[in-house]
Amino acid sequence: MTSTDDGPTGPLDQEALDQRILVVDDRQQNVLLTRRILGKGGYTKVRSATDSRAAMALVHSWEPGLVILDLHMPHMGGTEFIERLRAGEAHSDVLVLVLTADDDPEVHDRARGAGAARVLTKPIDAAQLLAEVGSLIA
Repeated sequence: MTSTDDGPTGPLDQEALDQRILVVDDRQQNVLLTRRILGKGGYTKVRSATDSRAAMALVHSWEPGLVILDLHMPHMGGTEFIERLRAGEAHSDVLVLVLTADDDPEVHDRARGAGAARVLTKPIDAAQLLAEVGSLIA
């Protein structure tokens, strides 16, 4: 068996690469880094927000299939964001991948309990992020 750079799930089809992804982090540099990684992975439909309230509005108007979300943000934290997302039937099926600098297992458990599909700890590992995104939307 040979290894390729396609990641553990293999190459993604165009439908997966066209999936709408919303990146939410109150730190602009984290948003830019995540968007750059996604772009290098071939994802073309990526939007972002640095305010969780604006992000919630984008979920309703743009309807992403995946939200990549920081947990510790002003106005509305990531766990509350996920809970609000899950409370409404219209967007309860949106996948959430949490990226957090918090390595506390209890915090990760709360995020998963609220409805996050995956939780990754920052700093971001580009290959791991792309592998997780690919497995979630494939």
